[in-house]
Amino acid sequence: GTSALQISLILSGVKSNDEVLTQALTFVATANSIAYTGANPVFIDVDKDTMGLSPDALEQFLIKNIANLTEKDRSHAGLLSATFT
Repeated sequence: GTSALQISLILSGVKSNDEVLTQALTFVATANSIAYTGANPVFIDVDKDTMGLSPDALEQFLIKNIANLTEKDRSHAGLLSATFT
């Protein structure tokens, strides 16, 4: 599992010092595979009803952090035209 996740991250272009968003309720393999690429896991809270990643928590994280992204970061993340209000 961990190796497959790590390979998928590498093939997706994740590099050292990138931040990779994941939900807080997950197996250790998720965080380990991110760390093994040299990237940093960023844990986003879960929805109490579904126990999956909370769309509201993700939106709040993006609103708070989108201003810190460079144009290169936005393009890499597919956020070039994204706006959050």
